[in-house]
Parts: sequence; structure tokens; C-alpha cells
Amino acid sequence: MLTIMICGPLHKHSLNNIKNYQKYGKVIVSCYNTDDMSLIQECDDVVIVQSTLPSFSNANSGKVFYQAWSSYQGLQYVDTEFVIRSRSDEGWENMGPFIDTMMDSPDKFTSCNIYFKGTPEPLHPSDHLYGGKTEYFKKGFKHFLEGYAPIGYAHGHIFNLDWLGAFATGEVPIFLSFLHGLGVIESITPDNTNQITFDNTALVNIDDMKPYIWSCTTMAGRKYWTDSDDLYHTYPSLKSMDDFWTIKYKL
Repeated sequence: MLTIMICGPLHKHSLNNIKNYQKYGKVIVSCYNTDDMSLIQECDDVVIVQSTLPSFSNANSGKVFYQAWSSYQGLQYVDTEFVIRSRSDEGWENMGPFIDTMMDSPDKFTSCNIYFKGTPEPLHPSDHLYGGKTEYFKKGFKHFLEGYAPIGYAHGHIFNLDWLGAFATGEVPIFLSFLHGLGVIESITPDNTNQITFDNTALVNIDDMKPYIWSCTTMAGRKYWTDSDDLYHTYPSLKSMDDFWTIKYKL
């Protein structure tokens, strides 16, 4: 019923957690042909997908294409109804709360709360850990990549939403890809982006999933956290969907 899909360059944070993930379902690792495969030799019953990035992949800032590409390549080997997509440089030991939330809202984009900020940033659930029905992601990522290829960058035009402009990071196009697969993309207007986001997402607070390690690029370079303190400063992330309409700030 469930596959956990690890995407991105091979990294010890996820590789060290594979046996734990296998307690919950199947595991797929979607990495690149440039990775050192000796890192994964001791992992049994894991599907390894190595792919080569097309030459136009560097055209987009924020590595939007990289995320969609590795996710889509891995999805081709997912044969379960549900899939959870995780970054390769992160690890989550307690997936139970995430899985329970996803199963309770099977037609929603289930997201952790890392940089999920509600109405100040609509159409922007987290892209650190997310999941839902496999069929929606397969259809949505296929559409995104096919739309990306002719223009070489991520833009609202791919979804017939030109007014959204270009995407510098992955959160919005990843969510829009899911909404395309779900079949609600045509209902999005400039006036209802918050309602669309609220109606089609389910949120899991990472502090319900301890212990964990998550990652982000900062001005000082790559940093890793084992707590959630960084999420609640100037531009706070949601702690639950109850906060969605109440958190207010100016970017």
C-alpha cells in the first residue's frame, strides 16, 4: 500500500534510515549516475533508480527541475497506492504520524510543516517531506517535466497559470503538479490560491515525528537540524492547519 521514496544524491542521513523505513512499506532510492553506489551496498530489498539529468537542467534556479526529475524517475517504479517522498539528506525515524495523516486524507497533499507558512505564501506547502496517492504524483510530474522541457525553466505557463510567473524554488510547482494530477488545477484563480491550498493539503508537525534530522541551505551554507527551532522566527511556519488563516506577516 505504501512506498517511501528517497530522492537526490546519496546521503548517509537517509541511507542510515532505510531499515527503519522498511518497517512502514517499500523503499525506493532515486539518485543519479554520478553517485558513489558503494554507499548503498548493504541495503537489501531496496529498488535503486539511477538517472542522468538532461542537459537543460541547470537553467532553473532553486534546482526545481532536479527535484521533479528524480521524483518522477523513482515514481516509475512505485506500484503501491500511496507514496511518500523524502529528501536524501534528511532522515525521519517516526513516520507513523505522517502515514496516519496521509491515510486519513487520501486525496490531499500531505506535507510536513517545514517552511509551510499559510496565507502569506499560498500554494506553498513544504517540499521536504510530502506524500499522497501515487497516481496524482505520476500524472502531475509528467506534465510538469513535459512543460519544462521546451522552455528550460519552471513557470506558471506550464499549468496555464501565466500570472504566477517564474518559480525560483520547488514548493509551488511541486504542489501545482499534484493539483494537476488531482484534477483541480483549472479551478485556481488569483483570488482563491489560499482556499485551494487549505482545501487540498494536510499538515504534519515534524515534532510529532521525533527523532529526525532535516536540512536547509543558509547564508552560511548547508545546515542540519534535529529540532524545529529554526521554523518559528521572523517568518514562522505553521504548527498545524489551525494556524493557516491566522499567521500574518509581510515578506
